[in-house]
Amino acid sequence: MPRQPQKKKFPAWLKWTLISVGSLVGVVLIVALIALWMFFQLRNAWTMKERVPLPEVIVTNDDANRLKPTYNKVKQAFSGKASSDTTVVLESDDLDKILAVANEGRQVKEVARFRIEGNKVVVKTDVNLNRFPMFEGRYLSGDFYWDVKMDDKAWDFHLDAFKVEERVMPSWILNIINSKIKSKQDLLRNHYAPEWTHKLKSLTVEDGKVTAVISK
Repeated sequence: MPRQPQKKKFPAWLKWTLISVGSLVGVVLIVALIALWMFFQLRNAWTMKERVPLPEVIVTNDDANRLKPTYNKVKQAFSGKASSDTTVVLESDDLDKILAVANEGRQVKEVARFRIEGNKVVVKTDVNLNRFPMFEGRYLSGDFYWDVKMDDKAWDFHLDAFKVEERVMPSWILNIINSKIKSKQDLLRNHYAPEWTHKLKSLTVEDGKVTAVISK
């Protein structure tokens, strides 16, 4: 009677190695799926598919008459026609009102609103995220709270908080944003910064007022 061929035994070490590798791959896939699910949850919570309409800016006749001298003063200073440095003080939503009636402000007033809260400049706007992978067609919309203090020696310009419908953005995201703005030069190199920002000698925000000094 012919002998039956013996089945080769699978080495125990190889068996357990394959089991270990398979288990590790399974755990990695599960973690990856959970991370992806969390990413989409965060993305959908913090970003939107459409821009949020900005609040209307109401400028009364009294507002227009009060702010006209300030507007003329600023225009003269930035045009280089002032004989000395120009100091301008704005309160609350004065900037919004000036931008609403000035031809120079038509591009800004379509994308942002400004107000002063204590020692912070609050910018209500939305950021188009099309250039970021997996964020195409979405917007980061809310209130950006900026700490601003600028002079000839140093600029302190960083994002202190960001709120979307009363939700506050985690600090680690704020740190990433602030890491991109390390100096006056970093800010001015940004392609969103208009040329006239180079004439700002100092900018201070205190007690609900912003005081700007424009170089002659």
